[in-house]
Amino acid sequence: MKVKLVTAFFILFSILSFSQINYEKGYYIDEANEKINCLIKNVDWVNNPDAINIKYSDEDKPKTLSIDNIKEFEIYDKHRYIRKEVNLDISGINLSNMSSTRNPILEVRTIFLKVILSGELSLYEYRNAEILRFFYSLNDVKEFEPLIYKSYKLNNGSIGENESFKQELLFNLKCNDLSNKEFENLRYKRESLIKLFKKYSSCRSLEYKEFSKDSKKYDFFNLKIKPGISFASMDFKGSGVEEVIDLENKTTLRIGVETEFIFKFNNNKWAIIVEPTYSKYESMYVLPDIINNSTVVNENQRILEVEYQYLEIPIGLRYYFFINKNFDVFINGLFVLGFGLDSKTDFVFGIDVPVTLDHGRTTNLAYGLGFKLFDKYSAELRLQTSREIFGKRFTGSYFGESNFKSLSIIFGYTLF
Repeated sequence: MKVKLVTAFFILFSILSFSQINYEKGYYIDEANEKINCLIKNVDWVNNPDAINIKYSDEDKPKTLSIDNIKEFEIYDKHRYIRKEVNLDISGINLSNMSSTRNPILEVRTIFLKVILSGELSLYEYRNAEILRFFYSLNDVKEFEPLIYKSYKLNNGSIGENESFKQELLFNLKCNDLSNKEFENLRYKRESLIKLFKKYSSCRSLEYKEFSKDSKKYDFFNLKIKPGISFASMDFKGSGVEEVIDLENKTTLRIGVETEFIFKFNNNKWAIIVEPTYSKYESMYVLPDIINNSTVVNENQRILEVEYQYLEIPIGLRYYFFINKNFDVFINGLFVLGFGLDSKTDFVFGIDVPVTLDHGRTTNLAYGLGFKLFDKYSAELRLQTSREIFGKRFTGSYFGESNFKSLSIIFGYTLF
């Protein structure tokens, strides 16, 4: 049963993974100023790219175009980048490479600028692994002008701030609807700058197009109810037992609550999940009378009784494959913390007082494959690696060890 389930899920995963859409309609402008329609691989760039992958049709092989080959490209209504030669402030922002001078360290570089707002007043962004910079253009007054913000070290060891971008915008964005206080409170953040630029454009009746919005609305925090069933089994080895005992496979119920935090990059495909879950496994195994195979309870008969109630807290990463608007496939990689809840394993030697092994804290790994429908319903197949469930393997002179495994089918319903 387990093998069939795993096989079926992985076949489904393989089919759907190959069918997901990576390339989206767009265009690029080449060195001859010709606009060429194509399909562009949308990786929702965290850092500004210096090359893109394109295809001219779904059947074509991908082709890479570098910044030397294109002046501009756009994935329609989602991302637009313009190649420009600009004065780029390369000042470090970390304490390890932060300078002690207030003035920016400007270098002339040719880069792709990400278009945030496009119009008579435009806002652009440049980001790499070390810096974040904004630029703006205003009619014929300013063109790809850097907005300067710089942190720098002071002699007393504290950090100073050069916020020249506030004076730059205050001087050039004159409007009765904008107060000096709004410029004073302006932050060097995309959202803060967008708000100011929109207000100025509305005040001056300027048209603009925004590229920073997602075409699909995402909730970056989700809470889900996660019921399901688990196929659990356990091996036991202990004092007085000559061989490993394979306890009966059990189908058990589980109930959990998942919190999901979605990262705002790479098309919102990555998430962190935490999923506290309760479940219970019970089994009994009667070993034969070691003297005469009698079924009557006596000093020779041995009985293993397991009552394992536990709380699991899987913590890990999830990656989504977006198939279409209403259907996603995902994979999980999880680290699992387990806690025994007022439960124990008893090993009975005939009429003697049973030996009790308490269940303690455990750790293991889990891997999951699933799908989500309409951003509301989900199903997942999750395989866990084996774990030792005993908190202490010794009770007096008695020794016991276990090997607990489970495969779960988990259903989900998103509350919000």
